[in-house]
Amino acid sequence: MSPGLAVALALMAASLVGLVALYREGLRRVLLRAVDPRPLALLRIAFGCCLLVNLLEIAPLASYLFSDEGSCRGPPSRSGWAAGR
Repeated sequence: MSPGLAVALALMAASLVGLVALYREGLRRVLLRAVDPRPLALLRIAFGCCLLVNLLEIAPLASYLFSDEGSCRGPPSRSGWAAGR
């Protein structure tokens, strides 16, 4: 890490600590308020449905995607890739 980046990160961390110290009560009111759980539950259900649809879409390609049968074939491709390093 370069010295300039380290100084910038240290200044950002110090300013974040300063802002939290200045606005402690406001942050507490915003972050610790009661939240209705229904929108979060709906989001989790929708995300789960998207994951299931994605799983159904890639199911026919599972042997191609998750085996050595895919576009990178076994040891020859690995030896060629590792030789460049």
